[in-house]
Amino acid sequence: MMEQTKEIYQQAIENYRNKTPKSEKAFNLATNVMPGGETRSICFFEPYPLTINKAKGAYIYDIDGNRYID
Repeated sequence: MMEQTKEIYQQAIENYRNKTPKSEKAFNLATNVMPGGETRSICFFEPYPLTINKAKGAYIYDIDGNRYID
């Protein structure tokens, strides 16, 4: 069971990375000027936080163009 859980987690991380390459690049750049690459550690998600670009109504959008409900 643990092995299955690890595989599912690794697949989720891979999907996240594939969906958010611009957020990963922004995070890597931010680590050069901010400790940990961000200022609000409560918003940190493995392997890196999203970089939000805009919001409209109940939705927020990351710099990769993905839409999330807030």
